[in-house]
Amino acid sequence: MKVNGINPDGVVRGSGIFASGWGANRAKTYGIDEGDLGRFYAQRTILKREVLPEHVANAVAVLTGPDLSHTTGLHIPVDAGVAAAFLR
Repeated sequence: MKVNGINPDGVVRGSGIFASGWGANRAKTYGIDEGDLGRFYAQRTILKREVLPEHVANAVAVLTGPDLSHTTGLHIPVDAGVAAAFLR
């Protein structure tokens, strides 16, 4: 049995969490329009890129595809490099 994981962060488009009112609350807290949340979260990343659902899907496809058939225990962050994740 293989056990691997994907850890997305800051995925606004298509997110149930953001759609449930949490996005509107976050936007109000930051003083921005809700439609700008993805770009806002992108600016806190190392790559300055918005994380989209297709980026997460790409990671899942690679992890479950034949190229990594002998890989287990791998954890893939799909977050464009959230700097705070590196701080201890």
